[in-house]
Amino acid sequence: MPTYYCTAKDSDVVINVDRAFVLSADQTSSVPVNITVAVGDTQIGHFVTDQGDPNSDSWEGGGTMTCELNVTNVTGSLLRGRCRIRRCNANGTIIENGVFTAFQSFLTTGVYTFTPTVPTWTTAEENCGNRLVIDFAINNSLGPGNGTIQITLGDTNSEVISTISKNSGNCRRIFIA
Repeated sequence: MPTYYCTAKDSDVVINVDRAFVLSADQTSSVPVNITVAVGDTQIGHFVTDQGDPNSDSWEGGGTMTCELNVTNVTGSLLRGRCRIRRCNANGTIIENGVFTAFQSFLTTGVYTFTPTVPTWTTAEENCGNRLVIDFAINNSLGPGNGTIQITLGDTNSEVISTISKNSGNCRRIFIA
């Protein structure tokens, strides 16, 4: 199963007018990112595979994926998070949605593991240029004030273990040495 890393690098696409980050097949340097969430607000971080990845037109559906988020500091309010899986086309337009997991409260630092259900992908949407999207939602509906969370991206503690085979179906890469 392919492993991807949530990075702080900007993606070449925008998801729902929001900034998106690269979900990379390569591990990068660890980068701490601070996110402030106002009372009653939710911040969503979109992580999108690079163009041409997973390079498959036969996405395996069903089951779950493992998505990890490394929380290295939590201050202020009672923050909580959840995760979902989606698929977008090569330009970043969402074409299929999964459902969010249940919320987990970020009470302490550590690696939080989410296991979102993989949708049964629509074969009509299969295309070699489709990309995997992982959304992490950080919520502060519990108050009493603003909260700040620091997540560290780019290392093995903020990774996604995908069930989608790379370079499969009719999407074969030819490597020339």
